[in-house]
Amino acid sequence: MQRKSESMAERERLMEGGWVSLEMNNLCTYTCYLIENEFLRLSGIVSMVTGYVINEDVDAVGLFNRLSERNIQHLEVASDGKCCSPILD
Repeated sequence: MQRKSESMAERERLMEGGWVSLEMNNLCTYTCYLIENEFLRLSGIVSMVTGYVINEDVDAVGLFNRLSERNIQHLEVASDGKCCSPILD
């Protein structure tokens, strides 16, 4: 029983030490890169098919980094149990 409580204490220490926040930060950053790449792919297809060039620049990674620097929570749980993300809203 003592080993189990030590293991749970170690896991809690890791979670409070920023490991979860770091991994969530990495996940959101890579998702932003994916969104940017998909937008570039879509704009390339649109320009080939229609001849219309989309001159909009998507800076999802920059936006995420600015929000992350302000220490905004990645995921918030409301009192009714629903989860929402202030970064994605």
